[in-house]
Amino acid sequence: MKTVDSQEGIKWVMEYNGSFTIDASDIEQEVERQREDMRKLFRQKRFGEICNIFLKHLFGSIENFAVRVSCKRKFEIFGERTLAANFEHRNFLPDSFTSLKQFWDSHVLYYPREFPMIAPLLPAMKYLNVSPEIVAKDCQEVTIGLLLQFKRTTAFLINTNLNGNDFHLVIRSWLMGRHPNLNALILWQETPYTIDPVTVLGMLEIHPFDEQQRARHYFLAPEIGKYTNYQELLLNCKYGFDILREDGKRCTVRICRETVFCFYVWHQNFQSA
Repeated sequence: MKTVDSQEGIKWVMEYNGSFTIDASDIEQEVERQREDMRKLFRQKRFGEICNIFLKHLFGSIENFAVRVSCKRKFEIFGERTLAANFEHRNFLPDSFTSLKQFWDSHVLYYPREFPMIAPLLPAMKYLNVSPEIVAKDCQEVTIGLLLQFKRTTAFLINTNLNGNDFHLVIRSWLMGRHPNLNALILWQETPYTIDPVTVLGMLEIHPFDEQQRARHYFLAPEIGKYTNYQELLLNCKYGFDILREDGKRCTVRICRETVFCFYVWHQNFQSA
């Protein structure tokens, strides 16, 4: 892509078997209206939209359009974190900046870098509950309160500083019917060997693995393989304990080396043939 000055203003030109020209003057005016610390992020967003239009120019409708957005945000309660949002759209046909803006804004929210505390909830929870999958590192200050608000499908939090009672409350919360969309919750402790299975599973009716009841490996969160090289260890539920809810729904709790708490919900007990 190259920038060209013309009488009409700045134009961005992308070339592949010919050229595809986009008028950038309006975009630059929009950039100037943003806060200075947000301008780089705004340009990145616009660049992604331009690439989408270029793909439409080349190929027409995109049958399977998948996007992974990763961005850093600073939270007063636990510092700077990298958040990942993943979404997929089928038969995607971007036809204008307006439609692209609506598409992106419906999946990824662009907040200022600073998230203030608002008694006592973080506005960040709105972001976390828009993205189906959440991956974050250095989560020492993540609290049980934040976890109990989680409403999406998958979370993989690294370097947590929780305790056995916190993990127990997560299970109890699910047993009460909360987190209806949850597939997988993986919490990797900052300090090894700090998860006491007795505390986590105390007073719960648990069942060992039964190959007649569910699969050996958890298969409903394949995205986990994108974030770790330990997916074989983490997703192997042979040594996990099953817990049944009153409605018959099954979950598995897998504690790896007393360091990683894995919580899996079986919306489907076996893979389709």
